[in-house]
Amino acid sequence: MFRAMIVGAVALGAAASAAIAGPVYSFSVSANAQGQLPYGGNSNAAGKFNTVSASFDTNTNEFTLDVLFDDRKTDGLWVAINGGPNPKGHAGEMAILYFGKKAGSNQLVVSAYAYNGVNGDTSYKDGNGDGSSGDADFITNSIVDNSFLLSAGINDVSGGGRRVSFTIDAGIIQNHSPANPGNTPWTGVAFGETAGIWLHTVSGSSFQFGTYGTYDDKLKKFTYYKQGWYDANFIPTDHPNVPMPAAAGLGLAGMLTLGSQRRRRTA
Repeated sequence: MFRAMIVGAVALGAAASAAIAGPVYSFSVSANAQGQLPYGGNSNAAGKFNTVSASFDTNTNEFTLDVLFDDRKTDGLWVAINGGPNPKGHAGEMAILYFGKKAGSNQLVVSAYAYNGVNGDTSYKDGNGDGSSGDADFITNSIVDNSFLLSAGINDVSGGGRRVSFTIDAGIIQNHSPANPGNTPWTGVAFGETAGIWLHTVSGSSFQFGTYGTYDDKLKKFTYYKQGWYDANFIPTDHPNVPMPAAAGLGLAGMLTLGSQRRRRTA
């Protein structure tokens, strides 16, 4: 009987540990009165930044980007994110995401490619950054796989502002093997206790999709009138652990209690 109690206590401790899931990392930074964001530099040429927020759930691989502007210029963007240093120049280590309306429609599309390391928008057509075209390291987009995009919006808000945001299921990105691997392991869109972000906003944008090389329904041509940017490194993040649903924890404890009771009855 005593042995059964010890085993039950150990198992209950293990169940309690298992009831805590992995962290959800997030950050949110706000511009000062001069329109400047912290931890780096920014340009408001394609929309005046108010706040930039992002989150990555290590349990579900859900990634969210949410950008609030004080005006209504911005209609698209591209972004790369990692766990600390400015992502710019780090080829083959992370994804680059393009977001905006498909030309000729109101359909919002997120496209994911491996970032080629170039300080520009060319990853969707140039996979290794050598200036050629046709070798893009395509991962997915929400036309090819509509389950990839969980929510999206480019919405005007009160006070003359605009919110540009999306949430994706980044599992396919996290599991991607880059065609041109970088110097450090692939991180996709994940970040941890710190984050680095390379974000370019655009106005007057056009995202044209169609046949490109051997790919159908991929980003074919991307143009814009103006661009702004936010480059930042080592942004501190919040990262609380996420508890499992209470019912799951209670169920585990209940099974252990029942097992202990049955053990005592047969002792």
